[in-house]
Amino acid sequence: MGKRPKKSDSPSAKAISYLYVLLITLLITAFLVFMILLLPLMTHPSVPRNVGTTMFLLVIALTLLTGVTGMLVFAILEKKKVV
Repeated sequence: MGKRPKKSDSPSAKAISYLYVLLITLLITAFLVFMILLLPLMTHPSVPRNVGTTMFLLVIALTLLTGVTGMLVFAILEKKKVV
């Protein structure tokens, strides 16, 4: 009797995992770009330290929120067999 392939071995599951890796890579890249762009503003002497910290935390929160939203969208599309 032949073995049935596991769900994780199916091509669509591999495609989803590649999409997750791509999404995480894009989020890390976006985070680093935002940090590089905000670094001169955060270290400028006229900007108070709490404003720089607030901007840093805001970028982290927005990046994480985007990541979670993207993963939820991929999970929904995976359940509907769109992807």
